[in-house]
Amino acid sequence: ISPCDVAKFLADLMRNTIEGEPIFEIEGPAWYSSKEIANAFGKVLNRNVVPQQIPREDWWKTMKEFGFSDDVTKHFIEMTQTVADGKAKPQGIGTTLKKLDTPFKTYLKEQLEKQYQDSNSP
Repeated sequence: ISPCDVAKFLADLMRNTIEGEPIFEIEGPAWYSSKEIANAFGKVLNRNVVPQQIPREDWWKTMKEFGFSDDVTKHFIEMTQTVADGKAKPQGIGTTLKKLDTPFKTYLKEQLEKQYQDSNSP
């Protein structure tokens, strides 16, 4: 999901009156594999990007090397396992599903262009 889409969705929610206390499940326009994400980076960066899988037994050590606290590491590993197990998709039980619009490649390209513009402005 594009963070810009999430921000716009939340801003719209705050500006509008909503009946009851709905729970929203949000998702982007498509689901991507790690290979598809690597390919999108490769196309936008004009270079070969190859995803590298970290073995499950190395997740804790790797997260700690990133500087994560024990609590963040624990939750990140739980989240990663949920995604790896295919359980991260919206369930639609008592919720409202909202599909957001921006494809990952479009978001990535926009952000890299913005970064380039920001670094080249006086």
